Amino acid sequence: MRELHPGWFASVMGTAILAVATYNNPAAVESVLPAAHLLGIVLAVLAYALAAVLLGGYLIRWIRPRDAAVADLRNPVVGALYGTVPGGLLVLAVMTSVIGPSVLPEQVVTLTVAALTVVGSILAAAISVTFACVLFTGGSGDAREVSATPW
Repeated sequence: MRELHPGWFASVMGTAILAVATYNNPAAVESVLPAAHLLGIVLAVLAYALAAVLLGGYLIRWIRPRDAAVADLRNPVVGALYGTVPGGLLVLAVMTSVIGPSVLPEQVVTLTVAALTVVGSILAAAISVTFACVLFTGGSGDAREVSATPW
């Protein structure tokens, strides 16, 4: 768990985006529509599985080898990748709103989308504020190297 990189949640984002793109059949080829829908659903399940595994790993990492997680947060490059977690949750919400109605009851889709949106939004705000505070208050010592201001 010590080496679990915060950017791995981007794989959830990418898989969910691919699920939506596949499911929507952007070429509008009628003959591949059933296969596109099936593949989109399979990719959606894979995106949720990746999210569950990675969220569990991140939670363990913040409890057990906490020093490694904090060191990543203080790193001006790696710390920004913690933003992939809320980003991934928000992409899962979009994916669920697109693919969910074809396989889940409407209430389940609505509750899932709402929960993912609320949790993703709160985490996005919390992580961005925390990362900015750590970065610009000298949490890493490298903040001046990546600062948007010249001084």
